Amino acid sequence: MNLNLGCGLDYVYGFVNVDMNDKVHCDQVVDLENEAFPWEDESVEYIMAKMIVEHIWKRDRFMNECWRVLKPGGRMYITTPTAGTVAYWKDPTHVSGWIPQTFRYYCDWNTDPANNRKTWKMKKCETYLRGDENEYIECILEK
Repeated sequence: MNLNLGCGLDYVYGFVNVDMNDKVHCDQVVDLENEAFPWEDESVEYIMAKMIVEHIWKRDRFMNECWRVLKPGGRMYITTPTAGTVAYWKDPTHVSGWIPQTFRYYCDWNTDPANNRKTWKMKKCETYLRGDENEYIECILEK
């Protein structure tokens, strides 16, 4: 199974398209921040999370739920505006700023077992400029 989390208006065929808004075309309505994900442990091969993580207050919980449902070797593709840029600040629904080092925190900087975070493998993490000339991050993490 492939998930498109926070699909909004970006419905992708071949994916289970998920959003918290029941007014958009999606396959499942799920509160990705406050509810346990409705999928079984290790049942998902790929997660696409385009322009959603900046809308999540409880980022550790979100990342741990993604880890839980991904199969070993499964990947998560994330895009987000770089924190501090116009692309980030122009949208008042952005509540969680991310920079490339934030993703490192979930990978090799995550050394304290008391924090209950899962340690991802970083496959790619790059910043890029989009047509609106704002900086964004594209990251691929592997379980």
